[in-house]
Amino acid sequence: MKTKSKKILLVSGCSWSDNNFNSIFHPSLDCSWTKWPELLAKKLDMICVNLSFCGSGQEYIFSSLIEYLSDNKNNIGLIISAWSRAPRRDYQLDEKWRNVITDVKGDEKYFTSRSLRYYYIFQIFCERFNLPYKQVQMISDFDKRTLLNYNLSKQVNEKHFIGWPVESKLGGFSIWDKLDQDKHFISKQDRHPNAEGQKLIAEIIYENI
Repeated sequence: MKTKSKKILLVSGCSWSDNNFNSIFHPSLDCSWTKWPELLAKKLDMICVNLSFCGSGQEYIFSSLIEYLSDNKNNIGLIISAWSRAPRRDYQLDEKWRNVITDVKGDEKYFTSRSLRYYYIFQIFCERFNLPYKQVQMISDFDKRTLLNYNLSKQVNEKHFIGWPVESKLGGFSIWDKLDQDKHFISKQDRHPNAEGQKLIAEIIYENI
């Protein structure tokens, strides 16, 4: 009798989700603690495929997921897009992904609307192919007026977007909002989740699946 193979938890995000994260502020710090995608996969009894890459913005996150799924739609248990800051810019050079922390082209309204376009296209893709998915905002950095009024904001499937509309002032939350800055970050200089922060992120997402 064949045993049933485990399904895949597919994740892409930025440094908050990257297995290979190293602290710029504390280069000697061992940051090899288990990150939330692996912790969540264990809770869900799934195999983790983590495509996250430090410094990434929405284009990389979207592209990495879509490219993986173009050839691997079978055996997917859950897809999670763990979105990053809106102003980040991604590009490819010699087929390798690179990024800049702040795009020098455009303004806050553009960065916000650009992010919303990626969210909506990702949603449409998953629903078109009947793929189980969740979206979550790790760090919120948006023009709130655009987030509230842009036409694509009204098209977001809230059942599949944890914390929507991702801004506490609008009644939502990002993962950043749920972390205690004294307990869950590496230091005052390095605002990345520590081991306890990663555990909390896994719990938050697990409770909202």
